[in-house]
Amino acid sequence: MKCGTQIVLCDYPIRFDTYSGCSHGCRYCFTRKKLDDKIGQEAEIERGEGVQSLLNFIKGQRTGEVAWVDWDIPIHWGGMSDPFQPCEREQRRSLECLKVFAETKYPFIISTKGRCVVEPEYLELLKNCNVNMQISLVSPEYDKLEPGAPPFVERVEMIGKLSKVCTRVIVRIQPYMIEQLDNVMQITLPFVRDAGAFGVVVEAMKFFGSKPPGTIKLGGDFVYPKDVLFDHLSQIKAKAKSLGLGFYCGENRLRWLGDSLGCCGCDGMDGFKGNHYNLNHIYAGEEPEATEAQKKIGSSSGCFHSMLQAGWSSTVLSQLSFETVMREVAKSRFGHDIMGLDIEGRKRAFDLGI
Repeated sequence: MKCGTQIVLCDYPIRFDTYSGCSHGCRYCFTRKKLDDKIGQEAEIERGEGVQSLLNFIKGQRTGEVAWVDWDIPIHWGGMSDPFQPCEREQRRSLECLKVFAETKYPFIISTKGRCVVEPEYLELLKNCNVNMQISLVSPEYDKLEPGAPPFVERVEMIGKLSKVCTRVIVRIQPYMIEQLDNVMQITLPFVRDAGAFGVVVEAMKFFGSKPPGTIKLGGDFVYPKDVLFDHLSQIKAKAKSLGLGFYCGENRLRWLGDSLGCCGCDGMDGFKGNHYNLNHIYAGEEPEATEAQKKIGSSSGCFHSMLQAGWSSTVLSQLSFETVMREVAKSRFGHDIMGLDIEGRKRAFDLGI
């Protein structure tokens, strides 16, 4: 189990991947930065984590990157690779893990575009799971950008089947590109509502490499300006709410636009207690309580080392708790920048003592 850089932002940062690499070949995929040789229809997909790793975590064996977790935090399945991509039909690693989830009732989130998740044996297991099912789709125009994935229309049909057996189905409209506003408003939102989705989460495209026109630099990526996204997301939210859909914002700079600060749409679901000890909640003015594990010296070494990726970090972090490091990140320029705080926002942060 891993959590990576999302540890400072996400309520559900525990990542589980049954495969390494992905054959969908989506041209915008952020994992190309790390796994480009394993992305594409002809890529050789490698085995990832399996049943034993999953069982160990569920039974409470929390070390390394997850040493700070001392409660049944939901697992996010499919962080770097789709668990239900075509190779699953042969390897069936995800099917075996799904059996564990069905038997233990442990809460989890699935992110997928894979069509085999709606095959009968998978649907039968999902009936017995405590799952937040997330299907990614933006608009029909994205079919040309996702050569190895099921087309838009088929994914809408998948939502219809999944909504009949899953606790909740959320549609991930991501990565959203501003040229798609009309398509999202007029096609995507009505289609997914009619298919039975509970809500949508929207997160904008982050570009890497050369700078596209109309974008700004934020961290290592080029992104749309905050005011442009506020305009687009406000329109999408209004349309979603008019259709009876929940709306969640995956854009760090605009999280407060969502129905909850957690962008996965897990609010109100039994057993879905996330980690609120992160920048998202701290900057919102909340006063999250650190757990006993988060207060322990050394509980930061695994998760924050993967984010810092510096040789000196292991030694330093081994002497600090998760709680201490998160508070220091919240005070830092890095923390302010990653959440897109302007000068006034930084002043408010300091006024709150962070």
